[in-house]
Amino acid sequence: MPDLTIRNLPQATIDALSAHAERAGTSREAWLRQELARLVEQPVTPRLYALKALGPDLACAIIRRHNNLPSIADVTGGHWTASQRNVVQEAAELVVRNQPGDRERAIAMLLSVFEQVFEVA
Repeated sequence: MPDLTIRNLPQATIDALSAHAERAGTSREAWLRQELARLVEQPVTPRLYALKALGPDLACAIIRRHNNLPSIADVTGGHWTASQRNVVQEAAELVVRNQPGDRERAIAMLLSVFEQVFEVA
C-alpha cells in the first residue's frame, strides 16, 4: 500500500490526535487510517455548480450555486406549473444548504417534474 506523509504539524495537533487514538484504544496511525477511510466514504460535495432543468411547454429552470455564502443560489427560468415552481424552490433550498447528498436529492426532485436535468458550468 502507498504511504502518506504529513509534515510540519503543530505539536498541539499531534497531541490531540494521540489523545483521540488513546480514547479509541488504538495507535495514532491506526486511528488516523480509520478516520481517513471514514472520511473518504462520504460523498464529495461540490461548492460551486449549476443545475439546469428542461420540461415541456418551454419550462426551464437554472439553479446556480456561485459562491460559498450559505444563503445564495440564483434561480432563473419560467413557464413553470405550480408543482414545478414548488419543486424548484425546494431544490434551490437544497442547493443553498449543500450538505452531502443535497445535490443528488435536488436533481432527483427536479427530475420528478422536468423531462431533463443536467449540471452546467
